Amino acid sequence: MIASLVLVLRIVMAIVLYGFLVFALVTLWRDFQNKLNFDSHPLLPGIDLTVVTDNQPAHTIHFNKSQITIGRGPLSDIELEDGTISARHSLLVFHHGQWWLEDLGSTNGTLLNQIPVTMPTVITSEDVIQCGQTRITIALPVMRSVTSTRKLENLE
Repeated sequence: MIASLVLVLRIVMAIVLYGFLVFALVTLWRDFQNKLNFDSHPLLPGIDLTVVTDNQPAHTIHFNKSQITIGRGPLSDIELEDGTISARHSLLVFHHGQWWLEDLGSTNGTLLNQIPVTMPTVITSEDVIQCGQTRITIALPVMRSVTSTRKLENLE
């Protein structure tokens, strides 16, 4: 009697274990498929960067990628000929629905609207990034209208 009960419990346990395994694999497969669908149709807005240096005319560059490196090095997306700029000076990254500017530990620092960038900072249209003697003006597409918010009443 005990032996048959142990056998039944083992079979039930095996069924539960295999059921959990199938559930986990199906969940992972669905998540993978959703990620593939999202990556094939990203909601990444383009960004226009107008680069102004003292010795060259202004030029605008359009990007449709989520990460843009600014620097003097050949691997930079925006390669600048300025001796005061580090090889990998700063980084523009799109995540959480916004563009962010981050200084990559450059020697002379990065300024955003004349303020030093000390941590990743959200950027908007018309912002001006300064790396050394080079100024970069941001132009973001208008994605949606934002309604004004109401002031919350004092809850006292």
